[in-house]
Formats: sequence, structure tokens, C-alpha cells
Amino acid sequence: MRAARRSAARRAVASATTAAIVAGAALTGAPGAAAAAPAAAGPAAAPAEVAPAAAATQVLSADRPAALAGAAPLRPAAVEDGPDQVLPGANVARVLFTTRATERPGGGKLLARVGALAPFGSGEAQYAVDAQRVVDGRLYVRMLLAQRPNGTAGWVSGDDVALLRTRWRVAIDLRARQLTVAFGDRRVKRFPAVVGRPSAPTPRGRFAISELLPQRPANGFFGSWIVPITAFSDTYTEFLGGPGRVAIHGRGAASLLDPLGSATSHGCVRLRNGDIAWLARRLEPGVPVTVR
Repeated sequence: MRAARRSAARRAVASATTAAIVAGAALTGAPGAAAAAPAAAGPAAAPAEVAPAAAATQVLSADRPAALAGAAPLRPAAVEDGPDQVLPGANVARVLFTTRATERPGGGKLLARVGALAPFGSGEAQYAVDAQRVVDGRLYVRMLLAQRPNGTAGWVSGDDVALLRTRWRVAIDLRARQLTVAFGDRRVKRFPAVVGRPSAPTPRGRFAISELLPQRPANGFFGSWIVPITAFSDTYTEFLGGPGRVAIHGRGAASLLDPLGSATSHGCVRLRNGDIAWLARRLEPGVPVTVR
């Protein structure tokens, strides 16, 4: 039955892709995290100052907005068994069916069971992908997981995901206390930020956006948006009842007391509400985030 559903879904995906080529638990921050409402997805085309590639975006379902600006279906580079192949650029796996993420392609320790719905319920689950391998004629891809220790990645079956490529990148410079958004090799925006204090620093490493969660009201401590990433605090194993998850979020209420450009948060990265809203309108889960 499951194989039949997968086969039908893959046929639907292939058909929709051909027909539809077009131009977000408690987080480390401060007390009073509001419950996140499901994200209302909207079109997220490349900003006016960026000229997208000729084949700008391909979507995998006719009724889904083209929010991965500059994305294209990712074709397996390997057609026979061989070593890991590092995928060029930044890649995203959209989970189609609940799948197992393991330490080796097709086996080894079970690291996580990954569902098709994002953990906070904001929409489809999407993860950054950094490698692929073919084993016994089957494709496997390695996804960056949102779990401890930071940087954990697991292999999933290529049958359970749809692969895309995104040209968006986010880089957070802790020394400069700035967040930079790039599209391809072009810097698009640079925002001042509040980063983690010395006693609870924002963790460094290679992460990805997990979800985009709008906040209502938008003037609470977390501002207008919370954007969890796949990082966890190195200081807090538990924070406000949650696992010490790190996020990029807005500012409001008491968080306005910490000036932009300061290192005063519990590990999260805070932006002006207008800046985080700009980011949330353009990016999607799976977009890579580098913290250095």
C-alpha cells in the first residue's frame, strides 16, 4: 500500500513539476514565548535587486507557492553504487512520507523518524541536504537534522523526499553582530543583530532554517516572527521547558531594551521586526545558515 502511494505521489510530483515552472517547544531567548500560529505561506520571489536565474523556480505541486526562489529539481548525479557525492550549492529535501534517518545509507543507528509535517506544524517539513549516495541501486541523501549534537546529519531514502536546490544563504557574524542574506554569490541584505551573551553564546557552525512562525500579537518579546534553526544552545540543555533550541526572531517588549549590535541574548539572534519580516517573506525551511 505504501509503495503504491509513493508511486502515485511521484507521478503527481513529476506531472506538477513539468506543468508548474514559475518566475518556522520553547526557544532560547527570554520568558513568555507565545504559541506560534501556523504559517500562512505566501509567494516569495527573489527581491527586485537580484536577477534570478533563467529557470527561476520549479515547484513540486501546482497549488504550492514558489517560495524557493532560484530553486530547481535536483537530479541524482550518481546512477550506480559509489562513494558519497557532495552536492553543489545548497540543497533542500522536502519530506513526502514519514522516513527513517540513519547514520549510514540504508542502515546503521536510527537517528530520527522524520515526518512530512514540520515539527511546529507550520507546513511541509524541509531539510538542508549536503550529500547523496547510491547503494544497491537506491538513492540516499544526507539531511541536516534539528537535534543534538549540533551538526547531526542522517541518511534518508530518496524515495521519501523531493529534492530542490536553493540559491539563498544566511550568514551570521557573531563578532560583527550582523546577519547577511545572499542570493547566489550576491549579497542582498545585511542586518544589525543581537547575538548571544558571553555566558550563553550563539553556537557556531553550519545549520539551516527549520520553520517560519508568525507571532500574534507581533509586539511581544519575540517580535513578529520566530525562525527556528537546526542549532541548540551549548549552554542550556533545557530552557523554559524546551530543549534549548536556537532561533532568529524579532524584537518587542523587554527585548527592545537590548540594543541592536549587542551580545545580550540567551543564544538567539534578534532582528528588527521589519528585517525579520523581509527574511520570512523570501526564505523557506532548508535554507542554509552559517554562524561564525
